Amino acid sequence: MKTAGEIERRFHRWLDGRTPPTDATVRAEAFSYRPADWQRWWPAELERPESVTTSDPLRTIRRSDLYQGAEGLRSPAEAIELYVRMAGWGCETRRYPTWRAVRALSAAGVGERLLASHRLVRAGRTAEAFTRMRRGGEHYVKGFGAAVFTRWLYFSAYDAWNASWGPAPLILDQRVAAAIGYRRWAWSADEYLYYLDFCEKLQARWCPDEPTHVVEYGLYRAGRLQAAS
Repeated sequence: MKTAGEIERRFHRWLDGRTPPTDATVRAEAFSYRPADWQRWWPAELERPESVTTSDPLRTIRRSDLYQGAEGLRSPAEAIELYVRMAGWGCETRRYPTWRAVRALSAAGVGERLLASHRLVRAGRTAEAFTRMRRGGEHYVKGFGAAVFTRWLYFSAYDAWNASWGPAPLILDQRVAAAIGYRRWAWSADEYLYYLDFCEKLQARWCPDEPTHVVEYGLYRAGRLQAAS
């Protein structure tokens, strides 16, 4: 894994005259998905949420919308609704990632597993929630790699996080992993917790007046820059 100083230098290269990101920038980050694609591949046995049945040709989702959607989540159906919006935000209008995201909903009990994981991480039990969502875990869903379920943990709990629980959950995907010198997938719970702690240390160096998801946002973009170079 790269040192905080090495990653900070990559950040400065990425910024290169840009205004540094802020909490407001991250919360406003928005992507659009096509509900019609979700309708086309939706499992016949599963009730369709409003985010799928809408007639809107495009539905735009901000990070802040997903934090709000995580508040007061009480049922498996509500968990699936939040998942669709979260996956739409992540997959955008790309057909193959969308198909994979929809296919994952064919797993038995997926709503119950999402809800149980949501409750764990909102109680501050990050390591347990991560471990249970990995392959072989109680809340594992076929088709969910760590990039998907760390996104679920992040949106489930970030905006309601109690600092006494330790570092808040963040997204860890291939771009972020490339920026910090991790392998591309199959991270352990210890590696995920190390990443969260590392982001807090980097936040103290790079953006002490902003929350840690600003670091994740910057790491993702630094990873994209690395991939393009």
